[in-house]
Amino acid sequence: MAGVRSVFDIAKGALTASQLALQTVSHNIANVDTKGYARQEAVLEESMPLPSPVGLLGNGVKVMEVRRYIDKFLENTITKKRTDLEFQKTSEKYLEQMEGILNEDNSKLTENMTQFFNAWHELSTDPSSIPARTALLTRGENLARGIRTVYRDLRELQREIDNTIGQEIETINRITTQLADLNQRIFDGGDGGEANDYLTRRTELLKELSGKMEIVSFEDNFGRITVMTGKGKVLVDGYNQWNLQAFDPGGTGFSRIAWEDAGGNLSDITSDIESGTLGSLVAERDVHAEGFINQLNALAQTIMSAVNEAHESGYNLNQTTGISFFKPLTQSYAANMDVSAEIKNDVNNISSTSSPDRPTDNDIALRIAALGEADLTFTADGTTVSTTPAHFVSSILAGVGELKRNASDSVAYQDNTMGLLEKQREGVSGVSLDEELTNLMQYQRAYQAAARLISVADELLLTLIETAQ
Repeated sequence: MAGVRSVFDIAKGALTASQLALQTVSHNIANVDTKGYARQEAVLEESMPLPSPVGLLGNGVKVMEVRRYIDKFLENTITKKRTDLEFQKTSEKYLEQMEGILNEDNSKLTENMTQFFNAWHELSTDPSSIPARTALLTRGENLARGIRTVYRDLRELQREIDNTIGQEIETINRITTQLADLNQRIFDGGDGGEANDYLTRRTELLKELSGKMEIVSFEDNFGRITVMTGKGKVLVDGYNQWNLQAFDPGGTGFSRIAWEDAGGNLSDITSDIESGTLGSLVAERDVHAEGFINQLNALAQTIMSAVNEAHESGYNLNQTTGISFFKPLTQSYAANMDVSAEIKNDVNNISSTSSPDRPTDNDIALRIAALGEADLTFTADGTTVSTTPAHFVSSILAGVGELKRNASDSVAYQDNTMGLLEKQREGVSGVSLDEELTNLMQYQRAYQAAARLISVADELLLTLIETAQ
């Protein structure tokens, strides 16, 4: 009787093991296209043997563990590479938009400047010509409007980036909240297949978070992870999570990034965020976009100052002097550049001569016209250059083009590297349908054999009962 019972127990264990193995294989097949899924395997081992009159006898099979196939070093490498890739992708996206804003086909900066200074040449040929003066007014308004438009578009792009920073911070807080929750679930789930799925989900969330910003993470003895920013601010520790916040302490209209401690106090960590999507957004808003705005301001200020200086020293057809051609400003030059009201109201106020007695002379008109080819001084971001207005604009366009090309090249390199790493990961953690279908048939037959073993044990038991009667 004891022997029959042992056969029953062995058959039952075999059924259970085969069923778990079939479930694991089915889980793999179902997740063949799930992003980040790591293949699992039910690892079988012999059950402890039992004593018998002839020594220890085998006692069947059991599932030792559901193993998750993953290379932690490779996963960590992919996580770190994701930080660089998302930084470059974000930079490429916004530099492409800046390039579109500044592109000569859209901005017409060089064309408008050329037409403006050419209009002064045309005026010099006939200083008393009202049509020439009207054309000059139009060219001046076109130049000012063009610079204002580029400035406005760059500022709008900065505001768009700023809004995106707020959205990214919300996403980061969502991810860290989920990571803390998964820490709890993994701790509660032990080493089973359910915990493996939580581990896979947590790994994918870590990759997503690393794309947002540089992070450092490590795991404790219970499988829970601690996640910190690259400069050491804790975001997740066990079941606890800390938020980031977008705030504007100076009322600038642009957000800073703060880390909130357990007491609700905010620490400005904007300067610590140098990589990932968030780091790229800060750089594009505060460095590149702001840099081009400063160069545009330098362009507007220099042209306005040089033209006004010459114009105010001359006399017009009304035989008055001291009138500015462009509206005088002391700041926000690109934002507010415009032709002065005196010129808009009366084109006779355009100065063309330095002599009050000869209002139709042209020395002032020629002097201003020559500014288009003269070396002027432009100062932006602490750097001063002496060059022509056209060359200065060309340097702005060349600068944004070079930044865009470098970002695109970096994206291509990072994409290729990431592709190689993902292929390596697929070789370790990916699901092969051919292999899984083979395993499916193998465990199916094992299940059928275990079921047949139960039938045999049942027949043996009936025989014993009938014999005993």
